[in-house]
Amino acid sequence: MAIIPSDEKVFMSTSSTNTTFGGSASTKAMQQWYTMGDITESVTSVTLSGSGTPNYITKWVEDAGVISTTLSDSVMYEDNAGIVIGTDPLQDPNAVLTLTGNISVMSNSPTSGGSMFIGLGSGYNTNGGTGIQNTGVGVYTLANLTDGPSNTALGYKALELMTTGGRNVAIGSWACQSNQTGIQNIAIGASAMEDSDGGTDNIAIGHNTMRNCDTNNNVAVGRGSLESLQGGFGGNNTAIGYSAFSGGPSHLYATAVGYQAGYPTTGTVGSYTTSVYLGAFSRPLPNVDSTNEIVLGAETYGNGTNTATYGNTLIENHYFPGGNIITSGSVKVADDAAAASATNVGAIRYRSNANNSYQEMSMQTGATTYAWVITQQNTW
Repeated sequence: MAIIPSDEKVFMSTSSTNTTFGGSASTKAMQQWYTMGDITESVTSVTLSGSGTPNYITKWVEDAGVISTTLSDSVMYEDNAGIVIGTDPLQDPNAVLTLTGNISVMSNSPTSGGSMFIGLGSGYNTNGGTGIQNTGVGVYTLANLTDGPSNTALGYKALELMTTGGRNVAIGSWACQSNQTGIQNIAIGASAMEDSDGGTDNIAIGHNTMRNCDTNNNVAVGRGSLESLQGGFGGNNTAIGYSAFSGGPSHLYATAVGYQAGYPTTGTVGSYTTSVYLGAFSRPLPNVDSTNEIVLGAETYGNGTNTATYGNTLIENHYFPGGNIITSGSVKVADDAAAASATNVGAIRYRSNANNSYQEMSMQTGATTYAWVITQQNTW
């Protein structure tokens, strides 16, 4: 039997084929018939080289771009427990497939260039749209995306219903799940902006933050902050702290900073516009909508529209270290039941009794004595 040269072509024929060569003598000299035995001997004559390691799947070694006849270990390792792919054969004993090292998954769709999707149903509809530069990691992330660009979703069902919105970032299970057309939102935390339907340029950080929001330009940091904000009215709010502004469907240009700031303890929650609540449990006036209400201090309760309340009922003194107190309105003082002392020297109070009213000042009357001195008295 003969070894078939590598540049020869072999044609198959039946036993009844006429194999008598025709043509000139030179043509006949170029013709050669081979049998199946010749083919078998030619194949088995190839010499393989190389070595392998037990349980590693072998591969052909590439030499200068050409596949050689040398075998070597691949990066795939298999035993009875499962398969490992990677440069390190460390194996998760509870997994049938273990991947070690970095993973890069590139979309081959011409309409979703630069996108990457990992997880069941992730990016399911993108091949039918024009969305580009999207990243989805997790089950059903960006599953309904069609034309939205540059979205990033990480976590179970993050940005699941997004279709045409773009440049959104959702990190956490159900983060921004229901948003379909929103632009440039950032939702970090489980259920952050979960039920939002639209909205632009919002930042929500924490579990359930801005859960129902579909307005624009809001910032919420802390579990449950701005949780109920929704509707066509409202936006441009800032809520920082656990459950800050957690109630109320529509606030506008309002700020709440502190644990449960901007949330009344009793009654119904109103809508607050251009109002500020600063401090843990700083509360708006309940049962009403308030505009331009300022409440400063822990456990301080507001007094409604166009009022400013500083400090709670435990505050005894307010200090203004320098300068003057200037007001375009009046200064109202009430009765002060505290005895005159070195602590409240200079204080002014107003009180009434029967048919008399008094304006009094706390004054020092001796080396160690103090008294409320009447500066004005009216009788009727």
